Amino acid sequence: MLDDEYRYKILKELQQDPNMSQRALAKRLEISLGKTNYCLNALIEKGMIKADNFKNSTNKMGYLYLLTPKGIEEKIALTQRFLQRKLKEHETLEKEIEQLRQEVKKHNVTLVGRMSREAGYVGRPLGKSDEPRQEIQHYEQVVPVKSDEPKSVM
Repeated sequence: MLDDEYRYKILKELQQDPNMSQRALAKRLEISLGKTNYCLNALIEKGMIKADNFKNSTNKMGYLYLLTPKGIEEKIALTQRFLQRKLKEHETLEKEIEQLRQEVKKHNVTLVGRMSREAGYVGRPLGKSDEPRQEIQHYEQVVPVKSDEPKSVM
């Protein structure tokens, strides 16, 4: 089945390079050649693209894939839906990041950089340098802050 994401990606790629081969399109979209052929035929059948042979081409298997007016309208609608979905995902990620920052702040640990536990960095409660360190996974390097309120620098 040809879903909105592949329809959008195919129309976008063909608009940028109408003489792209099916093999090149498949590679760029990281899908099989068979799926690419299926998707292109579905778009041709729906009237969103048309395929023309190169008239002066020595490779008679080569096609020029052109977006039709209907295809251009569909690409615009798909772009709007794609953008709305990505903005919603971005908003969700921002909320999740803020929750993680609040969780770290609650534990009185300040983090900076992009050092992971595998690199040997661990977190330490601020102002308690004589206590054992707490391991912080998938966070950053600890920076001591001298104040009553911990500061998170990211």
